[in-house]
Amino acid sequence: MKHNSLQIVNECQSSNLNNCDKNAECIDTEEGYQCKCIPPYIDQNPSQPGTVCRKKGIPCGDTACQEELGEICSENQLCICPPGQKRSGPEKKCRPVESWSLPLLVIRQNTEELNYNDNLRNPQSDQYKEL
Repeated sequence: MKHNSLQIVNECQSSNLNNCDKNAECIDTEEGYQCKCIPPYIDQNPSQPGTVCRKKGIPCGDTACQEELGEICSENQLCICPPGQKRSGPEKKCRPVESWSLPLLVIRQNTEELNYNDNLRNPQSDQYKEL
């Protein structure tokens, strides 16, 4: 709170009047204001408290990936699950995706019976592509 020609200014009323991080609390004081990071965010700039608040974790763009959720930072600066893992919803842990092979035997194409040959298992063959 500053006295400006007998006018009291509350810098916390508008984000234009202070430099607190969006994840910080602005506290009005007699001399001006103070910023304090709101948990679970932690202060990344001790010389100017509350101006840079980030979640604890692996830095990733303008956020941090949560190690306890198994997240990694992608090339485009997004927190994602590692390859072969998925999650059931936001803030859920990354879990391995179960997969299995299922043999498939194609014996007809429309009403035409197929005679097996090596082309039917070769993805580059025209006969395979027609399936």
